[in-house]
Amino acid sequence: MASIFLANLDADAIGLGASCTKPEVLARDTQATRKRITLEAEDDNNVGFTPAGPIQALTNGSAQVSVSDCLACSGCVTSAESVLLAEQAAPKLGILCNEGRPVDVVIDRAALASVAQKFDSTPAEALARLRTACTAALPVRRVVAATDAQDLQLLETLHEFERRLAREDAGLPASRETPPPTVAVSSTSYKDPKTNQVISYTVEPKTEAPLPLVTSQCPGTVCFLEKTAPHALPYLSSTKSPMAAAAAVVQDAAVCYVGACADKKLEGYRRDLMDDDVPHISLVLTLTEFVEAIGADRLEATQAVPTEADARDTRVHAHSQSVSGGYADFVFRCVAGKEPEWKRGRNNDVVEATLERPGLRPLKFAIATGFRNVQRVVAALKRPKPQYDFVELLACPVRIPRRQSTKRP
Repeated sequence: MASIFLANLDADAIGLGASCTKPEVLARDTQATRKRITLEAEDDNNVGFTPAGPIQALTNGSAQVSVSDCLACSGCVTSAESVLLAEQAAPKLGILCNEGRPVDVVIDRAALASVAQKFDSTPAEALARLRTACTAALPVRRVVAATDAQDLQLLETLHEFERRLAREDAGLPASRETPPPTVAVSSTSYKDPKTNQVISYTVEPKTEAPLPLVTSQCPGTVCFLEKTAPHALPYLSSTKSPMAAAAAVVQDAAVCYVGACADKKLEGYRRDLMDDDVPHISLVLTLTEFVEAIGADRLEATQAVPTEADARDTRVHAHSQSVSGGYADFVFRCVAGKEPEWKRGRNNDVVEATLERPGLRPLKFAIATGFRNVQRVVAALKRPKPQYDFVELLACPVRIPRRQSTKRP
């Protein structure tokens, strides 16, 4: 457990209108009882699960909250979140490089695309520029793109959709078992207080989950579903994230993952990305922080020629205009054998495509960005017949990252 004491936070108390995303948090504090906040950030790697109490400023005692609980939070404990994020900041990369272990830097596709746009270059040229600048500034072993990990995620998502679709077309039953609403999917087990039965979530389901398949590259969106929408969990893709895949591949070095959003660094605190309190990913930085670590001036001045390996490692199989992962576009193209014709849905942040199938019902794909749209899509999953068969979600509005961590270096 990591305990963090935050003093002099009278102006940073939880506001009356800021309700926590955890459904059991119902009590609200008053201005009279609002004093200092002590946040105990609990890694919660233990097997059991203890429901947390109300998150509020108390005269006596402290608020209990695990780090993963804050993943989908919009800022009710803002200073506490800043302290937690500071544990994985730009200076930590230099410290990591001096610990005696080799360090591999893995750059997310979205972060790489941002650098390519900044310098009006190809992704391969952007990767070569980042590698040259990084190795000149720090003793890292390798700087690679996360393309292989992200392509693996796309392929596994395709296979999962095909399995679910095949079961539905064959009329086979699907599993709709849902864990308790306050237990994350990453939990090892949960003890039912009424029956004392220990329910495990680390085993494969006996039957395939139903359609629609819900996907998201956003840790905040995933945590929102885990904490507040238990009815949506059976539909959520079970495919591991690119960060988890990269951690599984690189076993002989410390890994610094460079993502496009600050929520990516909090993904490293998830229980399914830790073994015995040791995170699989040693450090997660946003692109802005990574550029700060290697020096913005050095990056600007660097000239590098990409290799054939750079061109191969930065190939793009996803939808070139997607800002939410490219899952829907990739799966549609593979299943239909043609490009999807995306049409505007409810608003500009929702697009839909329909795949007609001879003799079978048509399939509907959707990409929804922005938290309001995510809420609408998730609420619609309660219907007996969901509106879509494949859904791609992103909490941030299109091209407007909520945490503003993808701004150009």
